[in-house]
Amino acid sequence: MKSNIYILTALLIPAMLMGCSKKEDTKIVQEETELKQEAEESVEVKEGTDTEENTPEADAAEEAVQEEKTGEAQSGELSEAELLQIEKDFNEVKWNGFLQSEYQSLERIYWDEALYNGGGIETSASDELIEAYLKEIKEEELLGDLTVVETKELEEFVEATTKKPYSDAVYPISWTYLTDYDAYVLQHGDTNYMEVKLISGEISDGIYSVVYEKGIYDDNPVSYEITFTKEEDGYCFRSNLWKPEGKDRETAAKELYDEVIKKYIKAINDRLDGSELESSGLSYLCSYAPGYYGDGRDPLEEIGCYYEDVDGDGIDELFIGKNTEDGYIETIYQAFSIEHGQCSSFIDGGERERYYLAPDKTFYCEASESAFRSSLVHSKMEGPYRMLMTIDGVVYNSEPEEETGKGPYFYTTFNLWDTNMMEPINEESYSDYMKKAQEEYVNVKYTPFIEYSPEN
Repeated sequence: MKSNIYILTALLIPAMLMGCSKKEDTKIVQEETELKQEAEESVEVKEGTDTEENTPEADAAEEAVQEEKTGEAQSGELSEAELLQIEKDFNEVKWNGFLQSEYQSLERIYWDEALYNGGGIETSASDELIEAYLKEIKEEELLGDLTVVETKELEEFVEATTKKPYSDAVYPISWTYLTDYDAYVLQHGDTNYMEVKLISGEISDGIYSVVYEKGIYDDNPVSYEITFTKEEDGYCFRSNLWKPEGKDRETAAKELYDEVIKKYIKAINDRLDGSELESSGLSYLCSYAPGYYGDGRDPLEEIGCYYEDVDGDGIDELFIGKNTEDGYIETIYQAFSIEHGQCSSFIDGGERERYYLAPDKTFYCEASESAFRSSLVHSKMEGPYRMLMTIDGVVYNSEPEEETGKGPYFYTTFNLWDTNMMEPINEESYSDYMKKAQEEYVNVKYTPFIEYSPEN
């Protein structure tokens, strides 16, 4: 019996000595266990009844459990290690495409850009597929590399990165579709890959918001803010927008537009001639305004600006034009948009290319190349490069009629140059299209430059 006591005493003494150093650790483990139990109980209550509300304590406990599972906070600033890992991921081909265009919501992602380099889901192009592709595009040889994405892979990738079906995409890929292969094919000789550098980031309720720079080797790299969630198999993207420093996008855009307007006002006051206006990146049509070369009138009273968001990105476009009083609808002189933090024109009107705004924020362009060829094209502004994309149009071209017997009137939904890819129509259909389109022209009311002030 005594020997047993000695043995027990020998075991207890080291344990008591160790207990001093392990006391705090034991307390932490107990607290963590209690915290996890509270979280699990709060989840059980939530699932078991609709009348119970989560308490702040239960929410905090659940967040703590989530942090323990993921190793990441669900709210707060991101650590340097987290930013470095996300930066590394975003510079991989699979994810880099999501940073190459701006979008306000996951439905408005431009899949042409996201998958331009394959997105890690491209397949190799077999000789048979290449032959089928060349036949489809009516060419004899390739002029660049091919990116091939099968429909099944595309749909799975879109759902994995947006949690939405591909059918919800506002801007699906526009590549050549090969029915026999159920695949989309893009021929290109360049890349849209651009390395990015993360600046800062935070997470709120599981949604990440990260500020990064693109064009990091340029003198003035542009900043963007991308939002996303993390999933088991990668990232689920929500938006990617220009992030001007110290101001919101609307204010920064207005400042860029103000610089354009000031440039116009100075050029008009200096009475630059048509060629000088063009070389300055301005519309030469200003020089046709009454009073530009005399007679006592001030052209700043008629030439002015107008703002409207025509592509739905939350930022107005800037239109330059001239007011009229006799009911005649004047062409848009010039129109500007903000692309990757820069102000650039997407309409440059002229005597042979006259642009008109429609009520649905689309555009019509009447073009006349010669006595043998003219067209009226309906278009809308879309895509990551803020370009006018053809909806449809009619073309008058008398030249192919002499060679093929087709024409001279054609209808098209894409190609504006090759009449072999257009649908021949009769003169009545051509005239009806022209009439209906011209009834849609909006007589834009411009704010005269003489009334302009940066505060307006």
